[in-house]
Amino acid sequence: MGQNVVDQYLFQIIVAVAAAFGGWVLNTISSSLKTLDADVRNIPQRYVQKEDFNKALAELKADLSNSTRDLKNDMQRGFDKIDASVTTLFERLNERGHGE
Repeated sequence: MGQNVVDQYLFQIIVAVAAAFGGWVLNTISSSLKTLDADVRNIPQRYVQKEDFNKALAELKADLSNSTRDLKNDMQRGFDKIDASVTTLFERLNERGHGE
């Protein structure tokens, strides 16, 4: 009868350890699921949706195109003014050279 009591006592210890380990595993899984759920719910706040990205990219391309066109126009006007000034200078130099 003494051996049966020891066997039962060991069995109860093994069951208690297994139950504690099982509870720890379930608690860890539950915590991981809560974290995963929170992360999934925050995806729209952390990442840009494809439609929003495409819209912003199109706006940037339009702005860049407009800026490039404006820059080209400004540069052309500047070169035209430089060309006119250089032409005037050469005309004056030619007049002075022929006038002497």
